[in-house]
Amino acid sequence: MKPYHILSFGAGQPALDSALNALPIDEYEVTCIEERNDYFDTATSKDTDLALLNFITAKDPATEICQKLKKNKKTKRMPIIISLETDNLEEIIDCYDAGAFDVISKKNSSDEIQKRIQIAIESYHHAIKLEEKAKKAKQAAFDAMEDSNKLGTVIEFMARSVNCDSFESLATLTFEVFGKLHVHGSIILHTRKGDFFFADDGQEKPLEEQLITKYKEHVDSGENTDGRFKTFSNRVLVASHGASILIRDVPDDETEAGRLRDLLGALINVLDARSLTICHLLSQEQKIALTKDLISSTKAAMDELEKMFKYNESETTAVMDTLMEDTHNGLMTLCLTDEQENYFLQLLDQSMGRLTNLYTQNIMIDRHFEKIIASLTKLTNEI
Repeated sequence: MKPYHILSFGAGQPALDSALNALPIDEYEVTCIEERNDYFDTATSKDTDLALLNFITAKDPATEICQKLKKNKKTKRMPIIISLETDNLEEIIDCYDAGAFDVISKKNSSDEIQKRIQIAIESYHHAIKLEEKAKKAKQAAFDAMEDSNKLGTVIEFMARSVNCDSFESLATLTFEVFGKLHVHGSIILHTRKGDFFFADDGQEKPLEEQLITKYKEHVDSGENTDGRFKTFSNRVLVASHGASILIRDVPDDETEAGRLRDLLGALINVLDARSLTICHLLSQEQKIALTKDLISSTKAAMDELEKMFKYNESETTAVMDTLMEDTHNGLMTLCLTDEQENYFLQLLDQSMGRLTNLYTQNIMIDRHFEKIIASLTKLTNEI
């Protein structure tokens, strides 16, 4: 297998240069060009797997070069990574709108850049394979599919989503709908514990994740006046409370694109509601598990206390028996007067009365413990 070819334009940032130098030379071939015309000539004359645009000046803006590559039949499908000075959302959207696959900045480390280069190339070749398999079928499906059939797909999704009990299963079912609508994309499910990102091809897509997240924040802030939808460069973003969607391949035909947005509006409502329901179900399961653990530990503590009370009960009985026996033997040997003996027996009788009261109280406490333990055991079995 021949090495992947990377074509770089402009003077590179240190982290980007480091990432390129770290790529295995038997898997990647890097060509660095500093002249704009030479860059276009090389890009169109050689099979290039990735275009890098970095350190672009006002004379050679990255978006302009990116657009020119996307307009050429030989380079329009080639993934493009643009290096920016900052990670400003508007600049990122401009690059994405121009056709960039990914955007990096000075904040990204060499390892991050290298990983994103690999993701871009892998996604490119994966897309080529999918495109070759689905090109004819996709076009035929869009021409033949009626609005009722498409809506039926969403209705079917609504019915089947009830059985989804995890975010992973909900994402899988959503991508089945994408497949039936012949579109590709990513989703983020928003939960109390954070966001969960899923792509339909199972690959990491850091730019898409960042873009969806920032757009969701923009919608939540109330600054967005266009509603939940944002369309750009054959892509559409839909943001909602419990879920957000990015579709990568909106049809060029405005009528078909409008129908797709309508379907996505219905789909996001179902996805949003089910995501929130799953959050609630998982929360309830966690509460039940916590309650069971608490009951179990309480029951164990109560069992230990019951053992201690039974031990004290037997010890109290033994002390009372021993005291009575020792008292009888003592009176036989001390030769007390009747008055002294009566006084001593009176004190003994008072002490025995107190011990008897304590013993009776211990029995009552022990019965309460038995009732509590029985109730905890019953509750544990019922939950």
